[in-house]
Amino acid sequence: MNFNFPISSFSQGSPLPETQSFDQRKTVKTSQDFNFPRTLRELIDKKYFLVFFIFGCLVLVFVFAFLTWTKCGTRSRRTGRRTRTRQNNNTEVDQQLLQIKPRKRELVSLLNADELGYDQNYELNPRHLEMGRKLGEGQYGFVNQARLKNRIDVAVKKARLPIDPDQQKMIIDEIKIMCAIKFHPNVLALVGAVTAENPKGAMIISEYAENGSLLDFLRKIKVQSTFSDLLVYEGTPPQKTGTFSKSPGLSNDLSCISTVDLISFAYQIANGMVYLANIPVGR
Repeated sequence: MNFNFPISSFSQGSPLPETQSFDQRKTVKTSQDFNFPRTLRELIDKKYFLVFFIFGCLVLVFVFAFLTWTKCGTRSRRTGRRTRTRQNNNTEVDQQLLQIKPRKRELVSLLNADELGYDQNYELNPRHLEMGRKLGEGQYGFVNQARLKNRIDVAVKKARLPIDPDQQKMIIDEIKIMCAIKFHPNVLALVGAVTAENPKGAMIISEYAENGSLLDFLRKIKVQSTFSDLLVYEGTPPQKTGTFSKSPGLSNDLSCISTVDLISFAYQIANGMVYLANIPVGR
């Protein structure tokens, strides 16, 4: 039996491992050994890069958190100081209110209970009044100029509706409060009152200010008068004019208003307010 096979069938395609040369096998092995370490090195490099990247992110987060905490702490301390200051101020104000409120509550309760007294020495006969022109009016009443029989100019305030009991009570309460205030040179004084039965109702008779309110007076002299910037210094010799003293160069003429007049207005207002603040009457 003949087993002759053609050799050309083995020579086609890739050679068998047994038929490969030593140089070919060495080249393939060397190529495989060279690719493996390079892949491992790339993996190591990527690993270190990832570690450094994560570490850097953590550092940035830590720095940002530290700065935020520092800023919030500073703001909290400032807010705390402001809050403590505000609380201290409120405490002082509350203590002052606690000292004032009991007096006002007591007098208001007396007034509401009709226990605030009226001094009968202020009672006047309405027949002794000569009513004059109207000076002003409000929602519940109006004020007239009048003259007593002893030739004293006064202002008379009365309710708009004499038959309205609420308006009459308001007038009576105001009379009682003015009686409690007593007399002070910088507070509008009560001259008298009419509380007995009267067809025109109760009346408040007070001082008459011929120049009106201070606001209207200042508005009028702003247009009609001139301003003189003059002051009285310590050591300036006064000049007597009746019961009034004035500095040299100043005049009682209302056509000229000076700094001295403005300071005098402010002083009289403050003096009157201090007096009213010391009286236990609700205002």
